[in-house]
Amino acid sequence: MSGPTNPCEPGNLSEPGGYYGCVMVTDEGTPGNPHLELYAGTGGEYGMESFEQGVSQILGRLPKVRERITISLRVWSLRNSSYVRTMLHSGDPSGNLTSEEMYGVQTDWYESYYYPTQEPATITRDITNFRDPTTYLLVAGNRVAVDDITIIATPQAPEPLTSQTELIKNGGSSQGLEYWEQDPVFCCGKISEERTPANPHLELIPPPPPQVSQEVHLPHDATRISLSLKAWALTLPGQNPENVMPWVAVHITHDGSIFNGTRNQQTYHIIMPALRVEPAITVSRDLTGFKGKNITLTLTGEEAVVDDVTVLACKSFSTATTSITSAPIPFLDFPAIVIAIVLGFFLVVKLRRKPR
Repeated sequence: MSGPTNPCEPGNLSEPGGYYGCVMVTDEGTPGNPHLELYAGTGGEYGMESFEQGVSQILGRLPKVRERITISLRVWSLRNSSYVRTMLHSGDPSGNLTSEEMYGVQTDWYESYYYPTQEPATITRDITNFRDPTTYLLVAGNRVAVDDITIIATPQAPEPLTSQTELIKNGGSSQGLEYWEQDPVFCCGKISEERTPANPHLELIPPPPPQVSQEVHLPHDATRISLSLKAWALTLPGQNPENVMPWVAVHITHDGSIFNGTRNQQTYHIIMPALRVEPAITVSRDLTGFKGKNITLTLTGEEAVVDDVTVLACKSFSTATTSITSAPIPFLDFPAIVIAIVLGFFLVVKLRRKPR
């Protein structure tokens, strides 16, 4: 039997020949219309580990004004068990920041999985929050074809709002932790009024980093959906027993598991890797891209306070928009595994602990 004609796929999947994965441009199946084909490599110590490789680019051209920004890509399956993953993150990917510089950092990280069929389909994802000049975009996957990657900006409707609906229950902690679910492993959040008499708030005290969550339905007919919360540090490094750098993060997950291969999951992380003591900072983000979906909003952090959590759904007279920008995105090859490593910096920022 002759060997495989596709240079991106080894003949024996247990051989380390595909260790680094493969990205190629071809017009096979689409004569005269070249497209990307992405294959995850296999190999490593046990022969069957999977290693992604993808293409990436710094998005330095995103509009700075308040507009809706979306990314679209046309995808189709090349073999069984195919998927495509898009990821964006803002900030310095190297993590080479001083402690003082970290106080000014606000890092967003968005990841989306999609499981295509053999029939080409266009998927669209909202990336309105990614306007940072150091925003990185990655497209990766396995046994998948990708084409027509574009970014489109549309102005928001200027009509006045007619209504606002609060979707979060007990966001100000006045009813303790009612309506919030505590993670049985990463437990527990504490309600306190210390330093804010008659104004209860949520304290996140390690170890381990506590997690509380609430499921929310985002209405499909909303013109705009916005998230807002206040956060500040309980203590600073050297003042707390563990010598922890206070940080807080918000995780927003939509539907399903990335492991079952049947649902298309989107996850959005908002990470504040360092907090000062009061006055509080206000974190606000646009969640309109998730409207019509059920999401789980999770709060986590260390030596930090969270208060006044709100998710507002707004409606206006008109939702009409006009396309003003449509730009194809050229890419350079870049190993996805490298980005995965450097992102770990933003997930947990702490100093060496000392026993209480």
